[in-house]
Amino acid sequence: MKIFSRFIAHLTGMKFRSLFSLVVFASCLCFVSSLQAQRPLVFKFTAGNEYKLSVSTTTKIAMKYMGQDVETTMQMESGISQYIDSVNTEGTAAITQKITRLKLSVAGGPLGIKLAYDSTAADSQDNPLSDVLRPIVGAEFGLSLSQQGEISNFKAPADLLATLAKQPGSRAFGQMFSEAGFRNMVSQGSLKFPEKALNVGDQWKDQVVLPAGEFGETTVTIEYTYQGIVELDDKMLDKIGMKMTTSIKPAKDATGSQLKITEQSSEGLVYFDNAVGRLDHSTLKQTMTTEVIIGQNSIVQTVTTNVTTSMK
Repeated sequence: MKIFSRFIAHLTGMKFRSLFSLVVFASCLCFVSSLQAQRPLVFKFTAGNEYKLSVSTTTKIAMKYMGQDVETTMQMESGISQYIDSVNTEGTAAITQKITRLKLSVAGGPLGIKLAYDSTAADSQDNPLSDVLRPIVGAEFGLSLSQQGEISNFKAPADLLATLAKQPGSRAFGQMFSEAGFRNMVSQGSLKFPEKALNVGDQWKDQVVLPAGEFGETTVTIEYTYQGIVELDDKMLDKIGMKMTTSIKPAKDATGSQLKITEQSSEGLVYFDNAVGRLDHSTLKQTMTTEVIIGQNSIVQTVTTNVTTSMK
């Protein structure tokens, strides 16, 4: 009987320990779930802080010209400093952003051109590309950024815009170096969050409208999907999926060239460091096939763009 009693007691102890382990395990699961669910994401600013944003963009344009396959490759690297001038009681920051470096190379095209500019090189090429980019380095832009990532009060230097407007080479960049283009450039270290706390799978959208010259204007719709918390490089980061869709609104009474988007796809990821309240890094790949119609002729081209950003 004593042996039987000990055996029963042993089994009871095992059951109790197993039950206790299950309770602890379930509690851990609940704790992890609580981290993943109902998570508010916000930017955090401290007056006097300065951050460094790096953006690398590779664009390949494939098209048929005079019956031949032609490819143009453009690689651009930029550095942007972000200085927090002040923060109001609602957490919105007044920010000065400066373009600290630019490196751009263009190769290919129908004429097989090769142009390059590097603001960090003392012997950078003197060419139409340099004439456009050289005034941009060191330019300062003012803006306000809310805790949800809403940009307002954007200001580009008037003298810079006037200088670029006089450069014949700036036309090759379309609206990239217009005020709207600069706004888009300096905002690459930001993204807009909804005010509500997020659950895994939640989606929200943002839109950016950019002028497209004689073609009218383009609207870029960005769709975000919250994917939860991941550990990367010893940091707990919030992972957000990103897709972009572009539409074109023709100019009123347009009689010249037309631009149509016939096919497009994109896929990107944003990693946000919620502990410090800023972007950590992001990646984006976008492919778009367009048709430019000029009179009775048309040019079809496929543009593939890869963008990576990182902030320190």
